Amino acid sequence: MAANEIAKEALLVEGVDNEKISIIPQSVDTRVFRPKIKSDEGKLVSLRKRIGIRSDDFVVLGVGRMVWEKGWLDIIRAAAKLRQSKEIKFLLVGAGPELSAFSNFVKRERLRKSVLFAGSMPYRLMPDVYRLADVFVHASLPTRDWNEQFGGVLIEAMATGLPVIGTLSGGILTTVGSEGGLFVQLQNFSQISEAINTLYRNDRLRRKMGHRNIKHAVNIYDVEVVAQKLKRIWDNLL
Repeated sequence: MAANEIAKEALLVEGVDNEKISIIPQSVDTRVFRPKIKSDEGKLVSLRKRIGIRSDDFVVLGVGRMVWEKGWLDIIRAAAKLRQSKEIKFLLVGAGPELSAFSNFVKRERLRKSVLFAGSMPYRLMPDVYRLADVFVHASLPTRDWNEQFGGVLIEAMATGLPVIGTLSGGILTTVGSEGGLFVQLQNFSQISEAINTLYRNDRLRRKMGHRNIKHAVNIYDVEVVAQKLKRIWDNLL
């Protein structure tokens, strides 16, 4: 079972019989990861205060392990290029061995007011964290031994109605689809900053991509949809 066409191609190269491969993506519970509604506002006000975000801030969210290959340095450099736009805040969520190095880099660049590290957060809070944001950025980079095959955080962001800014790495474009975001070359922080600025200035484009991503997540990645695909495979085997 491959997560997408990219993963299937890797299995074919390894010699797996094409007839034995099924594409089954990761799934997301779209009843939990959903766009914000009016009744969410009380929780979101509290979460904003906890993190240090104002209600009128434009929030660029990144979620993942704090390691080099997740592209955090490029996101921080993009923030430096956008430092004149005081309304843009970068919320980076996750823990990992390189968190202190990234935090020190932010301090050296004098970006502590615009780049906020939230650390590791309980998973039960993550749907609301996504609902705080306006844009989701995923700047993964390949290493010698790893590449982003799917990106589970991408479908969580999509289900909550966020447009995506992603690198052309591994399966990111395949997971999101070209209509769901803006895609940039690897390690090109200038392109990341330009993509953020484009979505910051174009509310109509943000909403168009966000609505499309909600539909795509519900139709393709919802846990019930994926479960039915798995059931058909097991029924066929039995």
